Amino acid sequence: MTRSDAELLNLQFHRQTVPPVWSSGEGVWLTNEGGERYLDASGGPMVVNIGHGRSEVADTAHKQISTLSYAMPGYAIESRLELTERIQKLTPNGMDRVWYGSGGSEAVEGALKFAIQTQQVSGRPDKFKILGRQNAYHGSTLFTLSAGDMPERRAPYLKLLPDVVQDIQPVADCNCYHCPLGLEFPNCELACADDLETRILAEGPETVAAFIAEPIVAAAAGVVAPPTPEYFRKIREICDKYDIIFIADEVVTGFGRTGLPFASQHWDVLPDIIVFAKGVASGYAPLSGFIAQDALVDRFDNAGQRFNTLFTYSEHPVSCAIGAKVQEIMDEENLIQRSAQMGDYLGRKLEALSDISIVGELRGQGTLRGIEIVANQETGDPFPADINVAVDVQKHLYKRNILHYLGYWRDDLGQGAQLILAPPFVIEESEIDLLVETLGEVLDDRGAAYRKM
Repeated sequence: MTRSDAELLNLQFHRQTVPPVWSSGEGVWLTNEGGERYLDASGGPMVVNIGHGRSEVADTAHKQISTLSYAMPGYAIESRLELTERIQKLTPNGMDRVWYGSGGSEAVEGALKFAIQTQQVSGRPDKFKILGRQNAYHGSTLFTLSAGDMPERRAPYLKLLPDVVQDIQPVADCNCYHCPLGLEFPNCELACADDLETRILAEGPETVAAFIAEPIVAAAAGVVAPPTPEYFRKIREICDKYDIIFIADEVVTGFGRTGLPFASQHWDVLPDIIVFAKGVASGYAPLSGFIAQDALVDRFDNAGQRFNTLFTYSEHPVSCAIGAKVQEIMDEENLIQRSAQMGDYLGRKLEALSDISIVGELRGQGTLRGIEIVANQETGDPFPADINVAVDVQKHLYKRNILHYLGYWRDDLGQGAQLILAPPFVIEESEIDLLVETLGEVLDDRGAAYRKM
């Protein structure tokens, strides 16, 4: 069905621009209503792992809807049991307890509340504060915005955010390209990790319930990982020292995006809680959750208590059936291993872009990659904010039928630009070649244009 621009605008929440209309998707490609194909180089907002248009997932959804479309959360349903079994095969030892929600914000919110209630069950009722890092994103509810540090999204609600009300300062982020402490690795001796202990002591260890961090920071920083596994080992030691629950936010990185089931496994560190969303159902249904260490949930069971948070669509039969089918496909087609292989190929091909004058740093793991755009390669200085480089590059890549995601790290002047690539794991080498070739041409062209400004 073709609609006029006026009709499209009338059906939008915001009516500032006419959005593109997608009509179908297959593999790594989306097709608009005019028949033009676009390479989905970020899987939407880093969601699609198994590729678009998998008819077997649609068949599974149809079967589940026809059999049992809804049941109240808390009852056992086969689709949820099967999904849990499949997740348990991927989780580290001692992490078999799975709680379900619908989206990443809901799952992080649930994990934060579970951490606080765990402290209460453990006899530490005064531990209620949540510590997070600078330049982090953990969701869009008030509680999850408070745990994160994305200024643009927090700004309208600052007076309501718990961290603002309680004057809790964020922990230094681990971003060697833009070190918040003005240091250089390895001479810094991971001062950013030590800053967690500084913040705990400033707040009072008896009041801090949990610390949350992304193993690899995606949208908020443009794909930033610590320079060494020792970073998260120090984080784990500090959390243990003060009885603080360590939450790994793997909404983006979970289920193979970095070439392992969970990105925290790259650092050989066991979190207390792993939050997941996006990749668990590959965008085919709203589905999320968190995985907790068995020992934490045992504290509830031994005390005869329950985690008191459920949502209407928690453990939804159709979403769980779709998630189970997606994970079956991931297993049968070895897509986590493919993410590692295609990610390595993508990383090698991207290295060719390092000669382009506006490319500052190439980084990432598996099929999660970031490109820092700068005005000066030697200093890493960004372009002035008024040029809006990130959006400009995005527009020109769109004209070349490439879709990608943006990073949101900005300095105090609002300067900074990052591009994020997170293609479906089914991407072929030839499609990566096309992607990188087009990226190179656009970045080279825009770099020349910026030099003339």
